[in-house]
Amino acid sequence: MRLNIVTDDTFCVHDALIKAFNNSTHGVRVYLANRPAKGIVEFDFVCSEPCCISLESIREALPFIEDYNIRIVI
Repeated sequence: MRLNIVTDDTFCVHDALIKAFNNSTHGVRVYLANRPAKGIVEFDFVCSEPCCISLESIREALPFIEDYNIRIVI
């Protein structure tokens, strides 16, 4: 899954996502994928087995990012 976030603090967002999902029993890993434009950062979620990551859990991991700045890329 790819996540598109509007932010100026890439490392803070990446760190928050790693802390939120790294201890998952499904082996979720978060990688910095791309920077398609200034202020927009894309992250890839990779799992070792099938799992479901909810938008609510992403919002909980990133309380300092406004909801309209979080997008799931299909």
